[in-house]
Amino acid sequence: MLRSIAALAVTALVLVACSAETGSTDEEDPNATSDDALTSSSKSVSLLYEGTCEFLHNCSSWSRKLPDNDVQWGCGGTTCSDDANWMAGPSRAYCNKKVKVCRNGTCTTAVIKDISDVHGWEASNGVMDDLGLSHTVNVDRCAGSGGGRVTVQTL
Repeated sequence: MLRSIAALAVTALVLVACSAETGSTDEEDPNATSDDALTSSSKSVSLLYEGTCEFLHNCSSWSRKLPDNDVQWGCGGTTCSDDANWMAGPSRAYCNKKVKVCRNGTCTTAVIKDISDVHGWEASNGVMDDLGLSHTVNVDRCAGSGGGRVTVQTL
C-alpha cells in the first residue's frame, strides 16, 4: 500500500511538471470543477506533495526561463517560497482561494496558486510540514513523493 501511494505521488509530480510544459488548462477538461461546485463544507481528499520551488522551477519548461526559484503558477504570478503555505487545486475554479486543510486535529490555511494536472490537491513544503506529512523530492530526476488523507475546506 505504501509503495502504491509513493508511486502515485511520484506520478503526480511528474504529471505536474509535464503538463506545465504542454500548457494544459482546465478548459480542455470537460470534468473540471466549476465555481458553482465550490462550497465551504469540508471534504476528505488525498493530498499529494507538489514539490519544492527548485523542483518546480527546474522541472517545468514554463518556469526554467524565469529567475532562480521563480515558478510560473497556473493561477498567475511567479513568486515561490518553500516555507509559504500554497497549494494546487483540482481546477482553475479554485485559483487564489484560501483553503483550510486539516489532518488528525491539526489545521493550516493555504492559498491556491496552481492547478493540479491530476485534478486533485497538492501542497507545498509549508503545508506538508504544518500537517506533519512526510515528503521527499529529487530535483535531478524530477521525482518525489509524500502526502496523506486530509480534509479541505474553502474559506
